[in-house]
Amino acid sequence: MSGANVVLDTTKTAIEPVGPIRMRNWRLIVPASVCALACLTSAIVIAAPLYSAPFVVVCGLLAYFAMLEFRGVMMDHETLSAPQRRRGHFSVVALNRSNLKIADIDEMIVLPVRFGMHRVLVTTISASNVIAFDSRASRRAFAAALQQRAPRIVLFRTRSA
Repeated sequence: MSGANVVLDTTKTAIEPVGPIRMRNWRLIVPASVCALACLTSAIVIAAPLYSAPFVVVCGLLAYFAMLEFRGVMMDHETLSAPQRRRGHFSVVALNRSNLKIADIDEMIVLPVRFGMHRVLVTTISASNVIAFDSRASRRAFAAALQQRAPRIVLFRTRSA
């Protein structure tokens, strides 16, 4: 192939826009749903209002947690919506959702794996959010999609990630 001419296609220089994406963390959705059903079943079996009240409360909390996770990480061209987690020792539990503008995101920090969850810290000037993924592949797909939408975002890795 010494005499072959190589022609590069330079007509596609711009990055094609990517549609909205959604990623769900099934490692958190399934156990929360199963535990919520177990608590609801226990409350029905006990059938005494005084003794079944704690089971109903726990069932409600687990169902709320499962619904937060079921909505997943949603990203369109302008915003990133994800369950908001704390950066403490138990950073898997989400209590509410956060919406971040992609234009405001400064950096992503890949955190060490905790409880089998691959975590990314996304920071802006005024807020930060820990996003948990069930696999390394989904974390890498998220990082690639976010960097495609905003190429100026800096990606850092912690030493043990």
